[in-house]
Formats: sequence, structure tokens, C-alpha cells
Amino acid sequence: MTDKIRVLILMESTLGGTRKYIIDLLERLNLERFEVTFGYSTVRADPLFFSALSKVQQRDIRLFELPMKRHISLIADSQCFFRIWNFIRMEKPHIVHCHSSKAGFLGRMAGKLAFTGAKTIFTPHGLSTNVHPNYWVFEKVASWFTDVAVAVSESEKNYFRKKHLFDDSNSTTITLGLDCSRENPRFLIREYLKIPQNSLLVASVGLLNNAKNPLGLLEAAKHVIKKNCRVHFIWIGDGELRKEVEAFISKHELQSNCHLIGWHSFPESILVDCDIFALTSRYESFGYVLCEAMLENLPVVATNVTGARSIVVDGKTGYLVSYGDWQVFAWAILDLVEKRDLRMRMGVAGKERVKENFNVDKMISETEALYVKLASTLNSYSELRSSYWGA
Repeated sequence: MTDKIRVLILMESTLGGTRKYIIDLLERLNLERFEVTFGYSTVRADPLFFSALSKVQQRDIRLFELPMKRHISLIADSQCFFRIWNFIRMEKPHIVHCHSSKAGFLGRMAGKLAFTGAKTIFTPHGLSTNVHPNYWVFEKVASWFTDVAVAVSESEKNYFRKKHLFDDSNSTTITLGLDCSRENPRFLIREYLKIPQNSLLVASVGLLNNAKNPLGLLEAAKHVIKKNCRVHFIWIGDGELRKEVEAFISKHELQSNCHLIGWHSFPESILVDCDIFALTSRYESFGYVLCEAMLENLPVVATNVTGARSIVVDGKTGYLVSYGDWQVFAWAILDLVEKRDLRMRMGVAGKERVKENFNVDKMISETEALYVKLASTLNSYSELRSSYWGA
């Protein structure tokens, strides 16, 4: 057995940005320095997660599935808690790194109540208080069992302070990042949709749900299309609001210009062939899709919410618009539609910003540094090691 820092990584939500983050982390952590175990739920997993999981397993990362559900369930949550608690008692990890709200609550509680001396890290990828303010009580209780909270953007760290959950003494920022060296193939979306080649495409990517707010984009689209029928809107993704979105499109007769693409394995390949990216989210912890769009030289129009305001530089890489002001959102899109030089200039500036500030190598190195720092401060580090090896 080598002298490695033992890390237990826990996650419930395996969709969208959290899935992308966790796979990037597991595929790149230095296994010569860290012994890694990954506990996860498959309740909300998609095919991309399962595909990536097999590659992770080939790296000799230990995997174990947890019966973790998104909603609160006393029986299921208790069973999951005791599985995590028992693993920590038996394996004695030095670090318990929890991701998303459910795994964040159960993992941090188990990590401390196992009384092995493990350090707990919480990366929420969006606090549960964004979903319902009453969840603040759970977040506050769990904060007492947290050594370090990791925000994935500076604006999310500010949100931690605003909610009186964490401050500078027990929180840090590790910005997420992309593999900026990757080149994506081009999916000819205009040919696929049978729309004119001279049309301008405004794209958005994400779940069709309340958090991503596709109906907000359609409100803006109404105003844009009325002014310029050459503009087409596409949404890459699916979700619980699909029927409401389809009904809105039908009611306002937007079928010719608004297109629901559904799930696509590589949305970046569609973005390559688009002109503008739009994000109408109610909240974001970071906003991977913003970086992916900017990396394809797309100017961005986004709501001025947590996450987005840390990525988009208003007036330089795109526009930030107050949430709910869909007429101004439409004006921002039209401004970019009518000014090709501005689109090009903002697109170039956005790509440079992503390459400089939001790359995956920086994310991994800062995460590894945090693990090392916390492990080195363990008072019981030597005891943990000797008990693990039976010394």
C-alpha cells in the first residue's frame, strides 16, 4: 500500500454540468498522489454518465452505487447515510468531497459523525436555497459539519456570504474549466432543420426546466422574430417543461423560427454552426454552457445571475440582462444580429477569456492543492495512516 491521500467523492446529481465536472475530475486526478473512491446515484444518470463511468473504472478508481434520491425520503436517506457512514468507518478516507445538495448533506454529516477525523469539502454546484428558501435550514445545519465549501465561481462565493452559510474562513473558489485544446466537429444544423443558409441562429443548451427557464427565451424570441424573421432560435436539451414550451410556441405561432432539438451527445458541435448564444437561467452556480459557447467564438446574451456574471463581461464578451426583462433581452440579441462586426469582436474576446480563466488544468491543480492542504492539517493524519495499514 502506497502513502496516498485517500479521497471519497460523493455525488447524487449526474446530469448536465455536475456530470461534466465530476467526470473531468475523476479522469484527471493524479492517482499517484491520491487513492480515490467514487460513490454515486444512478437515479438521474444519463447514457453519457454510464459511458464515462466505464473509463473511470479503468483508472482503478473504486466505485460504489448509492440508493440516493433527489427528493427527501426518511427511509432512503437513512439507508444512504448509513452506507456512507459505514464506508468511512471502515476505509477511513482523509477527505470526503461531497457534490450537489443531497450528497452534500448526507456525506458531510456521515463524514463528521463517523469520528475518523476526515476533512469534509462541499461543492454544491448551486445551493438548494435556489430551489426553495426553506432548504436554508438544512444548508445551515450541514455547514456546521463542513471544513471547506467550494464555490465554482466568485459570484457563487458571494452568494454563500449573502445566505450567511460560509465566509472567507471556511470557503474558497475553484473555478470550473474546459479542455480548451479540443476542436469540435461541425454539425450542419441549418441543413438538418431545413432553414435558409443566411438565417442567424440563436442557441441555448440545457434542461427544459424552471431553473433554465426556456419560456423566458421564448418571450424574448417573440420580440426578436417580429423585428427580424431571419432569426431562428434552437434549444438543445429536453425536460419536464417540454409540453409547456411546445404549447407556447404553438400559441404564438413561432413554429417556423423556434426549434426544439432534444438531447444531443455533443451540443458543442451544433454551437460551432450558430451565431449567438442565449441563457435565460434563473440561477447558475457556474455555467459550463456559457464557456462552451464562448470557446466557439459566440457572443453571449445572458441573465445577470450568479455564475453568469462571473463569466460574461458585459459589453465585451456579450450582454448581461436583468432577469425577467425579456424586451431588453430581445434588444440585446437584435443588437448582435444587426452588427456582424460586434458579434465577431465579442466572440473573439470571449474565447480568449475562457482560455485564460476557465481551463480544466487549472481546475484540477487547484482541487489537488486543496486536498493536500487539508490532509496536511489533519491532527490524526499519522493515526489514520497507521490504523489503515495495521501498524
